[in-house]
Amino acid sequence: MEQGLLAHLSYKLTQQHEVIATEGLVYILQKSEICRRAVRQLARNVGCDFPEGLFYYSEVSGDNLERPDIVGSTGQNEEVIIIEGKFYAGLTDNQPNAYLDRLIGTSGALLMFVVPELRVEGLWREVISRAKEINHLGVPDELPDGSKYVRINENRTLMMICWSNLLNTLLQPAHSKSDVVSADISQLISLCNRIEGEAFQPFSPEELTSNHMARRNRDLCDLVDAITERLIERGELSVKGMKATPQRNGYRRYVRFGGDTSKVGGSISLDYDAWATKDTSPLWLEPWKECSYLRAVFEQVALSDGVVVAERGNTFMLPLSVKPKLEFAKIAEHAAERVSKVIAAAKM
Repeated sequence: MEQGLLAHLSYKLTQQHEVIATEGLVYILQKSEICRRAVRQLARNVGCDFPEGLFYYSEVSGDNLERPDIVGSTGQNEEVIIIEGKFYAGLTDNQPNAYLDRLIGTSGALLMFVVPELRVEGLWREVISRAKEINHLGVPDELPDGSKYVRINENRTLMMICWSNLLNTLLQPAHSKSDVVSADISQLISLCNRIEGEAFQPFSPEELTSNHMARRNRDLCDLVDAITERLIERGELSVKGMKATPQRNGYRRYVRFGGDTSKVGGSISLDYDAWATKDTSPLWLEPWKECSYLRAVFEQVALSDGVVVAERGNTFMLPLSVKPKLEFAKIAEHAAERVSKVIAAAKM
């Protein structure tokens, strides 16, 4: 999965990826008049005609302690647009109605939710349901790109757009005018793509009515066991004092390289996080933390087998390739052979 510098640093230095994304968006709107005009044109497309020259701020608290991600105000401090970004999170108690109340005295005001594409339908239904409780809604409509909007009590509009559509709406005019923020927008797109790729995605009816995912998960766990058992039978591994460990991100077998008293070892695992981020394999060999000196061994085996050692935090991992159209036994044997090479090289 390719990523830009902003995405890399965000995941390296903090867990607050949503905050980085919304702060990035407000930075772009503060810096670029072209992007501010693009947002104004987008608002016009849904019937809002607020003035030019807005000032954008992040996290401006309101009377009910609500704190929208981004607020756009006129020079007279009249709030005419509120932008709320979402990735993982659901709606708070204040959303959308407390935010709409902040815009109640404004003509042509807009409350815009920016969400992952796969969450648009579900979150839109929830937003509309809540807004109906205390507001009169017009007939919901949508733009050609699938963005949703509805008029609220004549003078306000509620809108939902996905991150990719909003950022491309900013990028196109910025790029055509050679605006310096074009590179910043591209970096933000890269970050949002990574966040969306790791966010919860609603289940499809096909996924919930099929046992395919459950069977595949079982098959992958069985492969971890089969690889481990093959190497135990050969006397190359020991699991004395070790436990098979189901984990949040998969399934792991801790092993000793060699006999029962070996101080060198690692784990053979089904690792969903590594699979999702490295796009390489569901199965991995990883050394114990105290065996980090095995890096050269892992890299030597990776080079000979035409694969790449993956980095994760302070450790490293060797993919145990799962090739398509192979029977279970063949996959297990090929993976075991790669582990055998590491064990043999580690003994030299």
